[in-house]
Amino acid sequence: GLCLVSSLGHVFGIREFEPIGKRAILVAILTLLTGFGVIAMELDHPFRMALWVILSPNPSSGIWWMGTLYGLYLVLLCIELYAFIKEKHRLASMVGLPVVGLYAATNAVRSGPYLSREHCVDAYAEAAMRFRGRAVSAIPWTEKIEEPGVMDLISIEAVIAKLAQLNTPPHSSVPELFSFDHSD
Repeated sequence: GLCLVSSLGHVFGIREFEPIGKRAILVAILTLLTGFGVIAMELDHPFRMALWVILSPNPSSGIWWMGTLYGLYLVLLCIELYAFIKEKHRLASMVGLPVVGLYAATNAVRSGPYLSREHCVDAYAEAAMRFRGRAVSAIPWTEKIEEPGVMDLISIEAVIAKLAQLNTPPHSSVPELFSFDHSD
């Protein structure tokens, strides 16, 4: 939530939130570190646990994924704070990299990625007809279609096609971040 508040100023351009951007990111980092600290206090050997998470990961464990993804999120928050402090907005604009979204249970127009809606695989209209018997325009804006098999409407071929679209040069908002001069 704090990272979202910070992004309202520097990503979405809402000037009222710009003064609290750095503080919100810093508090988000402190909150994550506090959460990791509370978990470490519950363990007998937290440093041993940190070592074995790397040397012997258990991807079938939910707690392993939580720790790994929150750790990655912590690293990304630190990079964002560094970019904010050094005023390297190109680095902070990496948020604008394209994302592939898979939507069948909810409307991609309502909850799709902000900068990558063109990369969404959207089967919501088909799900609306199949599971509700109505067109998308006849379904309330907030209604989700959480039925067994709804995500099966998204084909593997459609996902591969969207991923292939991402294999093109980056979009124009961050070209200098990825361009390399090979003319030497």
